[in-house]
Amino acid sequence: MNIILAFLFISMFLLWYVIGAKGAWWIKAFLIVFTLYFGVSLGVSMESLLGWPSTQKLPDKFELHWALVEEPNSSLDRSGKIYLWVTDLEQDEISEDDWRRFFIDFSTYRGRLPRAYKIPYTRMFHVNVDAAMSRIASGMPVAGEAPAEDGEEGAGEESDDGNRSISGNSPDELKFYDLPRSKLPEKTE
Repeated sequence: MNIILAFLFISMFLLWYVIGAKGAWWIKAFLIVFTLYFGVSLGVSMESLLGWPSTQKLPDKFELHWALVEEPNSSLDRSGKIYLWVTDLEQDEISEDDWRRFFIDFSTYRGRLPRAYKIPYTRMFHVNVDAAMSRIASGMPVAGEAPAEDGEEGAGEESDDGNRSISGNSPDELKFYDLPRSKLPEKTE
């Protein structure tokens, strides 16, 4: 939040100076619009820039690298969370909402690095994640697939503590399956 406030403070003085300075009106208009655009983009991108687990929608198909389960604790008044470290398996495909990512969201990274996601806790999802983790511990690569959304596309439903679910459906509907082991190419002389 401090970064956003610092940007607003600096941009306020920049815009005040630009509006009061002498010069071509079209240059001032461009600088004002660009500053406002940059401010909106920074605000949209902040969640990913902070380095905390994302509450955004999980990718439709992903490879699961690891998971951490934080069970609910009523005596400490904590709702449980499940943290997943995943790599998007379909990130090279361009979707219809990519225009927003390229022009507004600075945090979009289309590389092959894992990203952390925070999912609301359910007992059934905990059991599914434990089964997937035992397969990972035995050396088997594991993938996951989010269920198809039944309605409008979006970032999922918010739970009572403000965290989004995997999609419009329940996290319990997430399916884990084994990925085939990668086959190394044969050596040629």
